[in-house]
Amino acid sequence: MRIELKKYKTIVFDCDGVILDSNITKIDSYFRTAKKLGGTDTQAQALVDHHVQFGGISRYSKFVWYLEAVLEQEPTKEAVQEY
Repeated sequence: MRIELKKYKTIVFDCDGVILDSNITKIDSYFRTAKKLGGTDTQAQALVDHHVQFGGISRYSKFVWYLEAVLEQEPTKEAVQEY
């Protein structure tokens, strides 16, 4: 699906969920990314739970935590930056 942007005078980007509650989308993204990194459903849910509990920290910190604490892997700079 392609949106014809020229017909709009104003486009609003709501990146923090103030106008539209986008938390479910962000949570789903964390879950899918955790699975893509090789986690099970249970491990992916651990990242989601960590994200919800520590909502104010950066996603980089969350993925470092996930790789170290849950997957027991050494987080590489490339892996953390990619996700």
